[in-house]
Amino acid sequence: MTIDPVEVALTFLKPRLPGIAVSGSLVGHATHGRHLVVTLVGGRREVRNRLDRWALDFDAYGPDKRGALQLALTARAALLEELPGRAVGGAVVADVVEDLGPSDISDSVSREHRFVFSHALYLYGS
Repeated sequence: MTIDPVEVALTFLKPRLPGIAVSGSLVGHATHGRHLVVTLVGGRREVRNRLDRWALDFDAYGPDKRGALQLALTARAALLEELPGRAVGGAVVADVVEDLGPSDISDSVSREHRFVFSHALYLYGS
């Protein structure tokens, strides 16, 4: 399969997080702004030619601790409650599994408030 799991996550999350930067990097990030960064950690084939499990990390930045946590919890709820079973950009999301819930880990470089969390997306071609 040639499905980009980061693009699936971005396509799904952007309309659900209006007014928030949702991207695959910190390019263009406004310090102390609201930004959700999606990063591919890795993946593996679960069912030959049919199903891949992709691990994604999410970094939720906010102007303060409460704002960063609220962004993380909103994205988390959308991923776990709305994404499974949907077709997104040429992929079908069979399931979403939480690997790590939101954890308070400030950005060591910018010292910004940040919550990190991880989910696995099970994808197959539509």
